[in-house]
Amino acid sequence: DVLALLLRRKLRIEVRDARVAFDFAWNGQRFAPCSPGGTTNAPTAPDLTISASAHDFMLLAQRKQDPDTLFFSRRLSMQGDTELGLVVKNALDALELPVLDPAQWTPRAVLARLLPKP
Repeated sequence: DVLALLLRRKLRIEVRDARVAFDFAWNGQRFAPCSPGGTTNAPTAPDLTISASAHDFMLLAQRKQDPDTLFFSRRLSMQGDTELGLVVKNALDALELPVLDPAQWTPRAVLARLLPKP
């Protein structure tokens, strides 16, 4: 079971060019944020870190590029538990998610959805 394998495992998404990282874990009901470093005396490293540029993450979200191509061209990297990395990759590939369309998030498009129609 994928969710059982993910339970309390710390995952990190690292956007290299933005120098931003997001740490989160499956708590049994949802993905929840984790503190990035644990305590001062005992920092906790993530079980799995997936890193790429913002552009490459956008290509993945838009399904314009597959993760294997990015991985083998060294534009996407995984560090840590490789079994967990494969489980996460396969689970994401199996999801039927809508393709991310950046045009839906322009200020004009967002305001058009929020403002009442005349």
